[in-house]
Amino acid sequence: MAKGMDRPLRCRPHFVEKVWGGRRMAELLGKELPDGPIGESWEISFRPDAPTPVAGGELDGLPLHELAAQYPDELLGPHVTAKFGPEGPLLLKFIDAAADLSVQVHPDEEYEAAHEGAEAKSEAWYILAAEPGSRLIRGVEGADARRFRELLEAGRLEECLHDVPVSGGEVMDLPARTLHALGTGVLIAEIQQSSDTTYRVYDWNRVGLDGKPRDLHVEQALDVIDFSPPAGDLAEGSAVDSPPGVDVVSYIDGPRFVFERLTVKEEAVLASPKGRFSELVCIGGAGQVAGSGGEEDVSLGVSLLVPAAVDELTLRPGGGEKMELLRFHVA
Repeated sequence: MAKGMDRPLRCRPHFVEKVWGGRRMAELLGKELPDGPIGESWEISFRPDAPTPVAGGELDGLPLHELAAQYPDELLGPHVTAKFGPEGPLLLKFIDAAADLSVQVHPDEEYEAAHEGAEAKSEAWYILAAEPGSRLIRGVEGADARRFRELLEAGRLEECLHDVPVSGGEVMDLPARTLHALGTGVLIAEIQQSSDTTYRVYDWNRVGLDGKPRDLHVEQALDVIDFSPPAGDLAEGSAVDSPPGVDVVSYIDGPRFVFERLTVKEEAVLASPKGRFSELVCIGGAGQVAGSGGEEDVSLGVSLLVPAAVDELTLRPGGGEKMELLRFHVA
């Protein structure tokens, strides 16, 4: 086994300045942010254009895409490499919406196959914090493509946008082709396919950081949007079998990724998903996450990449309190 692959790994985040970004990742998650309105923290990224290198230990400084190319089965796992090759298929972020994000949509695999440069993107959100009255947009209500275009051109698009009020602790599933927008005052953890393809439909008539209107992609979006009536605004969790000391609730189980919440009440040993890497985010409490080769301290806002070579994890809550984690992996 390559050195350093027998334990969870921390990474240095890649921060992205956005016109709608804020500073709450410093206040609420303890992030050391660069200057400016920071909208996104890419916590675990295998993308060469936005790498998150390993932070500390024997693998310190190695970007994840290079590590995956050198040790695909040990880092990503045979199940993953058989489907995707030596490329990490997931991207983990925090997003801070100090203002409304653009109304947007992402393509699916069918559209990706037919259009060069398009990357499929399904995603899911965990609401870390939401100011009173916060909401998001999920889906189109009472409009087909023709009516949608009419409302857009008339400046009345909001008439067909499906608003969903949100609170902390809720989960939103956003499959590809779902029109959506994150609303003002919401801070989320996001798991998504490793894609950076976004088709903006409407951007609230604002300008970008450069003082110019941001690009819109109306024709591509109209090709992609699912105009079916929205259903099931929030993802409902269901308990699954778990070892003593930890409760596991599953919110999403494929086809692109698995999304679980772990409540660690006392020291527990949890098997890793066979043949797959996984990603963890601490959303409450504090403690340690350990593999056979070492451990990492975690607290609110800390993310970890667990190599596929780690067969099981020891989870230890600290301070006599529960430790809450999100876990993501390829289906």
